[in-house]
Amino acid sequence: MIKVKEKKMKNKIISCLLVLFILSLSLMTQLVVPAYADPKAGEETASADDSKDQADETEAQELKAEEDGTVVISTTEEFLEVAQACSLDTWSQGKTIVLDADISLENTEYLPIPTFGGTFDGKGYTISGLTITNSVTPAGLFGVLQETGVVKNLNVSGDVSPSGDADVVGGIAGENNGTIENCTYTGSVSGKQNTGGIAGINGTTGNIKKCNVSGTISGENMTGGIAGYNLGEIASSQNDSYVNIESVDPSLSPEDINLDFLTDVSKLYSLDTSINGDINVGGIVGTMAIEYELDPEDDDTSSVSGRNRREFELKAILIKCCNTGKVSAKRNYTGSVCGHMDLGLISECEGYGDTESENGDYVGGIAGVASGIVRNSYAKCTLKGKNYIGGIVGTGVTADKTGSSSSVTGCYAQVDIPEYEQYAGGISGAEAGEFADNYYVSDDLAAINRMSYSGKAEPIEYSKLLEVEGLPEEFKQLTVQFVAENETLKTVTCNYGESLDDSVYPEIPQRKGYYAKWDITELTDLRFDTVVTAVYSQYTTALEDSKVRDDGRTIFYVEGQFGDGDEADFEEQSQISSDIAVVSTDVSGALESYFSFLDDASMPSDTISREVVEQWKVTLPDDGLSEHTVRYLAPKGKKDNLDVYVRQDGDVKWEKVETEEVGSYLSFPVSGTISEIAIVSTLPMQWAWAIVIALLLLVLFLLIRMVRKKILRHRARKALEMEVEEMEEADEEESETVEPNSETEMNSEESCTYYYTRK
Repeated sequence: MIKVKEKKMKNKIISCLLVLFILSLSLMTQLVVPAYADPKAGEETASADDSKDQADETEAQELKAEEDGTVVISTTEEFLEVAQACSLDTWSQGKTIVLDADISLENTEYLPIPTFGGTFDGKGYTISGLTITNSVTPAGLFGVLQETGVVKNLNVSGDVSPSGDADVVGGIAGENNGTIENCTYTGSVSGKQNTGGIAGINGTTGNIKKCNVSGTISGENMTGGIAGYNLGEIASSQNDSYVNIESVDPSLSPEDINLDFLTDVSKLYSLDTSINGDINVGGIVGTMAIEYELDPEDDDTSSVSGRNRREFELKAILIKCCNTGKVSAKRNYTGSVCGHMDLGLISECEGYGDTESENGDYVGGIAGVASGIVRNSYAKCTLKGKNYIGGIVGTGVTADKTGSSSSVTGCYAQVDIPEYEQYAGGISGAEAGEFADNYYVSDDLAAINRMSYSGKAEPIEYSKLLEVEGLPEEFKQLTVQFVAENETLKTVTCNYGESLDDSVYPEIPQRKGYYAKWDITELTDLRFDTVVTAVYSQYTTALEDSKVRDDGRTIFYVEGQFGDGDEADFEEQSQISSDIAVVSTDVSGALESYFSFLDDASMPSDTISREVVEQWKVTLPDDGLSEHTVRYLAPKGKKDNLDVYVRQDGDVKWEKVETEEVGSYLSFPVSGTISEIAIVSTLPMQWAWAIVIALLLLVLFLLIRMVRKKILRHRARKALEMEVEEMEEADEEESETVEPNSETEMNSEESCTYYYTRK
């Protein structure tokens, strides 16, 4: 009975489990089937999930920012995320991005942050490895900095060289409409136009201050150390100066601008940068001008009506700026401070960077060409170009129908103009515009195109220049720089008119395969800053003698490391030295001399010296080598059977040297710078040994022949004796049976003779 109850209980449990399984399977079918049966329902579900994920992601991004909108980044990946987010112009507005560590962009396909309107605080950290080579513009770490954008306390290094149009290129920003403060850029920036170390274009609301650039800036049109094309202001709280302040009032005169805020400032900065461009190139600013569509390169405003000019009038102001970087251009408008000044004011600026135009005109210590006001500025540099080269301005501009004119007043220059074609002066290349109270120091130049003007532009003695109030320290002493391969090895300061001796020259670094010389070998009566450059030239590996054989070939070559102008002298000596042991030219004398080694118990040589063919005295330039290789062409090119003897000048003993055949020449070493060379013909002695060996063989042959004959005779005698003995034995046996008679008896000798005769 109990077993039946247990069996019923088990059946009930199994039934319950089966029902639960069926219910579960039905529930799963209801959940899964609609997702496949209704595609739209699935899409709605997926869309809802995606929206939820995006919301979560956005929420996660927002969570990175603090309550005040600050986002802290410390890795390359985080920086790239910010760059990608900035494709939306409003994303960065109101945010502060704080860099919390140095980061590197090497091995990343970085494109400029498209647009930025917030604050980027670098905290003094560095973004390195910036490389932009793609076809993108504006190009820089930031593409466009919005009017609300601020980039500060940031160091950047790299190479910004975009392909394509490359018409707005800067190290920090391609186009700046906001503020760039206390930033540095180190490296290279390269573009076609509007190229600057900090910004390619600094817009009307743009502000650049306390920024420094080092490296190379290169472009074609409008290239500057700070900004290529500037419409806003460039300022530094440390140096406090302003560049290109826009004014919409065409009647506003720079003389009326209140500059009281500049009373406690000095210079913008000293730019230690090489700036290269095609046209409109300046150490600080490439262009302070209106760019007209009809004439984007030369800015020829003479054809623009006064009404249109006033409509776009720009009052550009450049104050207390200083450039020490080298500036070079291929064509027109090159200045140590500003390349092309179409409008505005340049005041209290200094140009110390050597400035050069390779094939162009208008080169100035301050501005290449000036259509505005240049006053109280200083230039001390070297200028090179074709036409219109001036210590302050390459040329000014005379007032025309547009109202454009120039005024250069209160400026001082101490420049060197070693190369020009026409129109050059210590103040200006041409007498265009107004000049007043300008002075220059030079022993060679006039003030303006071969003439000086009292009260306008006139020379001043250096001693009087030193008395000028406010004269920059750079004018109060001269510097001499020693440069090798673009590296300054040493800088020496001296006074005006002082001379320096050879002890100031540093040692030139060695360069394999080259020798180096200083391009200036005497530093006497110095009157200008001087750069002494090490000029490297490849060694001349061989010098040849001017003397030739009858067939026109040079007699001597000498190998070494010679410089330009080095010469080797080979002088033939008519007095043949008697110190070289030679023998008589006849065979018997030669043999007697040769076989004298038997008496000396020495080893024989292959040859014997016969006679001295030629003797020369060799004088070589000192190239620092202790030994040189000389190549010698024998008369008629017959180099066989010749020995070469060398001795140092003044020595008595001649030394035979090893020679090698190099083509038709004999090559051998000589030591020192002065030597004597003797060419000695030799007589090969192989034939003597051949005769000796032949004689020895003949004697040996004769000896062998004699010995052989002796042996044969000895054998014959032995054989004869044996036969005689046999005959005697036979005779004895016969005599025992037959009596010999007297007639037939023979003695043994006779019988042998008889037997032999018969035989």
